Amino acid sequence: MSERFYSPHPITAGCMMLDGPEAHHLLHVMRASVGDEVTLFDDSGAEFKATVETLRRTDAELRIIERREIDARSANRRSDLTSAPPRPQTLQMTCVYRKLKLGRSGGEVRQGMACDLMLQIG
Repeated sequence: MSERFYSPHPITAGCMMLDGPEAHHLLHVMRASVGDEVTLFDDSGAEFKATVETLRRTDAELRIIERREIDARSANRRSDLTSAPPRPQTLQMTCVYRKLKLGRSGGEVRQGMACDLMLQIG
């Protein structure tokens, strides 16, 4: 099980109780069983490897096994966004599509000035 669960309470060594929506997800969506390993995190900037010790109807008791520091540089890394707009059907949409394409490729926006004029006229 490779799910990550957030704890609003600070996580310390030993055991902790997971409750609320996170416990609901662990118990009823992921259908965890005793002995499953999960990853916890809180606002401290670390991840915690834990095993499920006890399951109840609305909460779960987890035993903390290991604390791992998260590399802040990799956590804040920006991901690329890819868009796939539909084929333009009108002149105005063609101009917008060209501007998006120029912006993505690093071209100058000035190359789309003819489209700006067409959009203002039409």
